[in-house]
Amino acid sequence: MDGGAIRIKAALRDRRSISGPVDEGRYKGRWRVEAMFFRLKDFRRMAAGYARLARNIPSAVSPARRGGATGPEPVETG
Repeated sequence: MDGGAIRIKAALRDRRSISGPVDEGRYKGRWRVEAMFFRLKDFRRMAAGYARLARNIPSAVSPARRGGATGPEPVETG
């Protein structure tokens, strides 16, 4: 020990060496939660004014228009 320093050993192992059971059903359903957050980000961009073009708004509102999961039918505007 130099100058009163104390050597500390890490309590956690390297993440690559940690393995455990994985719930396949929950893991497969994870995309639904991720897709929801992606849509929320789209709405945030519209509210903040980043999506200034009118063509960007319907694609964010209706995921079916951009080839994602089927959602509500697109609403005709204008």
